[in-house]
Amino acid sequence: MRDLTHEISGLLPAPIVISIKDQLRITEDLDYEVDTAARTFGYYGLLSERAETRYQKMKFAFEHWKAGVESNEDQERISEGRKKMTEAERTAHVRVQTKYKAYQLKMIQFDEDRRVLKIIARAFELKKDLVQTKAANRRREHYGKVGKGSSEE
Repeated sequence: MRDLTHEISGLLPAPIVISIKDQLRITEDLDYEVDTAARTFGYYGLLSERAETRYQKMKFAFEHWKAGVESNEDQERISEGRKKMTEAERTAHVRVQTKYKAYQLKMIQFDEDRRVLKIIARAFELKKDLVQTKAANRRREHYGKVGKGSSEE
């Protein structure tokens, strides 16, 4: 399987680089896996929530900016005695603003980050479940063999 990596900046002081192949692999050291599974799931779950909040803040800022642009244009048209814009004209007016493209590109990036982190958090939740199952199976194999050996003696 090929590795996928994803880098997310702005949620923590340093960029977060996620290597799917390395971080989601279950090693044979089940003690380590059990000790770190919940913590890792919690870490990425929290990052996912931070990414969601960051996206919502950007979306709110965009909507606020957009309303201001529309309102300013309406006020200007009223003061000049012109009629209000149609919805299509209003949309076109907003989309030609230089900030529109910057907002859209940032929101697309933030949306991708939040979706990726949500999927990764879910993958770590599944990893946690698989580690628990693997550890339980290993205990069962170990104690099952010990129990059979001691009863045969």
